[in-house]
Amino acid sequence: MKIVFAAFKYDYADKSRGFSYEYFNFWGTLSRMYGDDIVYFPLDEKTMELGRNGMNKALLELVKREEPDVLFCNLFGDELKPKTIESITKNTKTITLNWFGDDQWRFSNFSKYWAPLFDWVATTDPNAVDKYKNIGYSNVIRSQYAANDQIYKPSSTEETYGVTFVGRNYGNRGGLVEFLQENGVSVDCWGKGWPNGRISQEKMVDVFSKSKISLNFTDVSASTLDLKTLIKTIAKVFIYRGVNNTYRIPSIRIIFRNIINFSLPKPRPQIKGRNFEIPACGGFLLTQEAEDLYNFYEYSKEIDVFREKEDLLEKANYYLKHDEECREIAKAGYERTMKEHTWEKRFSNVISSAIRGGKKVVK
Repeated sequence: MKIVFAAFKYDYADKSRGFSYEYFNFWGTLSRMYGDDIVYFPLDEKTMELGRNGMNKALLELVKREEPDVLFCNLFGDELKPKTIESITKNTKTITLNWFGDDQWRFSNFSKYWAPLFDWVATTDPNAVDKYKNIGYSNVIRSQYAANDQIYKPSSTEETYGVTFVGRNYGNRGGLVEFLQENGVSVDCWGKGWPNGRISQEKMVDVFSKSKISLNFTDVSASTLDLKTLIKTIAKVFIYRGVNNTYRIPSIRIIFRNIINFSLPKPRPQIKGRNFEIPACGGFLLTQEAEDLYNFYEYSKEIDVFREKEDLLEKANYYLKHDEECREIAKAGYERTMKEHTWEKRFSNVISSAIRGGKKVVK
């Protein structure tokens, strides 16, 4: 089987930020699974080199030349032209597949318009299958985020840190951390918006492995109400960041979609990669609850969850005093992750499902 994988190579298509999540996790796993039978087509790098029109032309030529069984995309925005995907779907034997990881908050202004162009889509939203059915699209594969076990793995059994968090500071995250600290629980934080700043992926894995408690917040930026995030969200209605940190004004059609999406009820907390990456490092995960998370881990036995800030404080204090119980839960979470929640298992299911389903019937 031959595959072409099309996605960003750099974080938010900005070369100065280093490699992207897709590069480390999607490409890192797929290249290990398929070796020489998979070709990476970096959408951002090709756009920097050839321009948007040239990049789209190059992808079409690559598919015609290589005749892959699957074109596996992970679109961020409108880097590909709709007619590019439509042409491959309708005029070649290649099965087109896209991974939609944010349908909880991007379905109404993004996924619903792109999905019909593909033979198959994968979604992490437990409610998305019905959303797609409502627009007349049925070739949907339910999946979820996972961990790349070649990157996220235990680095040490030594506990160097107490309570930690790695991730951006937005919404109510700062308030929750401040609440813990005001009530005697010290928290070390890294990431954009925190005084410690960002850390390398290697350092992040080390922190997950060596923390007594690793926190995770499952809220999404689109659901937060703090002024800074609200201003950024409104700005994104009328302007968006393109390749290599350039900015573009979307079409009137896209602006209209964004306005409608902005007016919809705010999305509920969603499962994120951290929910699997922390247990994969052998760390103890105390996470904000997210819809459907209970289907992936058993609470209080493989991970634990909090709902309100008082619940977070109570559980943080409890687990800081119960080291052995923390270790037992972390061990069980690690074993569950290795058994069921690696990217290799996710992609094996998604790609094999698309292959079995084959080309959709074009009406």
